[in-house]
Amino acid sequence: MNKPGLFKFLIFLIISLGILLSVYQFLYNRSLWNDEATLSLNIIHKSPAKLLKPLDLAQVAPLLFLEIEHFTFYFISGTEYGLRLFPLLSFIASIFFLYQILKIAFKNRSTHIFALSLFVFNSVLLYYSSEVKQYMSDVLVANMLYYCLIKTYKRDFNRYVTLAIVGAVSIFLSNISIIILFTFGLYLIFDSYKKKAWHPGITYVFLTWSITFGIYYFSFILNHPTRDYMVGYWSREQAFLPLNPLSRSFYLFLFAKSQMIFYFLFGYGNLGKIFFPLLFLTGIFNLYSRKAFGSIMLITLPIMVHLALSGLKMYPFDKRLILYLYPIFIITIAFGFDFCRVKLAGIVKPKVLAKLAPVVVVIPIYFCSFVYFNSFPMVHTEIKQSINFIKSRLEDNQRVYVYYDLVPAFTYYNQTRFMNLKNPLTYGFYDPDRNNYINQLKLLKGKNWLLLSYEGTDAEKFIISTLDKLKYKKIESYTFGGASAYLYDFGNQ
Repeated sequence: MNKPGLFKFLIFLIISLGILLSVYQFLYNRSLWNDEATLSLNIIHKSPAKLLKPLDLAQVAPLLFLEIEHFTFYFISGTEYGLRLFPLLSFIASIFFLYQILKIAFKNRSTHIFALSLFVFNSVLLYYSSEVKQYMSDVLVANMLYYCLIKTYKRDFNRYVTLAIVGAVSIFLSNISIIILFTFGLYLIFDSYKKKAWHPGITYVFLTWSITFGIYYFSFILNHPTRDYMVGYWSREQAFLPLNPLSRSFYLFLFAKSQMIFYFLFGYGNLGKIFFPLLFLTGIFNLYSRKAFGSIMLITLPIMVHLALSGLKMYPFDKRLILYLYPIFIITIAFGFDFCRVKLAGIVKPKVLAKLAPVVVVIPIYFCSFVYFNSFPMVHTEIKQSINFIKSRLEDNQRVYVYYDLVPAFTYYNQTRFMNLKNPLTYGFYDPDRNNYINQLKLLKGKNWLLLSYEGTDAEKFIISTLDKLKYKKIESYTFGGASAYLYDFGNQ
């Protein structure tokens, strides 16, 4: 196989593997966790009209995303597969949009292979490709908008009509769309200034975006009842940038978030923390040396705007909420990779370089290996396994106690086809003093199944060790994937 043929085959293989891995993650159908379940309960119980109003259980999601989720849920017989379908399709579509962007930005296929591998084999993206939340559609919107901006059109008019329509729809589909559109607005102004020409289509685009966002903001965002709760929650998660640039906390925040991006978001271990930041900076330098200031704007402005919004406590800067920035980081790193490739080509003899070409095969293999080492398929809190264990042993005279963090998921599964328990249920409630969890359990009588979670906390360990110290009889236990089931006899006292 010749070199162009090898590269084409590798690109086809990478895209195909990305689709297969995401479909496998989708078909695995892991359990819904707390946040997914609370949103899912809104989606399945509310009509399309009621989804236009503030959601229950302190949930927030873009309106068009909710309507699509509602449709796909009932379109696929009211199953979790219906809830997960749109995130899956968003991931697959994002691959193709990213590939089109790479073909426009880079001529070298080695760079295409490198960048595509970073995206397709990213465990975080593969996980969110089946998450019943809006974060993968955020990625789709970002990729789609960037492609619509940089693609070649036969007529400028077609470009601006496309941007106006796609941008307006994106406002209803993704909360982060306004960050991208604001960036595009500044870029179009800069590009027009550089060309010393203002196309009337730009005015049409600005008006369309502004009117659409105004309608969306004043109808669905302004004075939203969950704002105070969300600000409090994300403040505790340290997701808001301290506004004082002279303070130590300002720089500690930026350092922590850079570590989060290159370690958590990339998901490639220590390589991400060391190698990718260097390539990112090299990519910026590459663009600067070429005086590609418009490209630098498109890369850096979304990051800076999002940080500014977090400082104003309008949109948190944290993990899944910045997932849409991942393709932007990939493209910047690809510019760094391409710069290094060109420099290497200038040093190494052409014959030697030609012999090294097949080494590019190692790139997708290396990044794909991280999918395996990150315990693919990924799960969060696998409550269904523990529920099945309880169901297989549950007797008529037994009760079920559900730990507060599992209540939304348990409620979802108890109201759908997965189970329909008739036994008495006791729902735990959150208390900052975990000793009160024991006080809740002391009120139980007779034999009770305890459905607990140990994901990210030692609460379960504390509860079980305390119950054992209090001499309550443990009859059975089962643990799997972040959730556990215990049968205890609390007696009649």
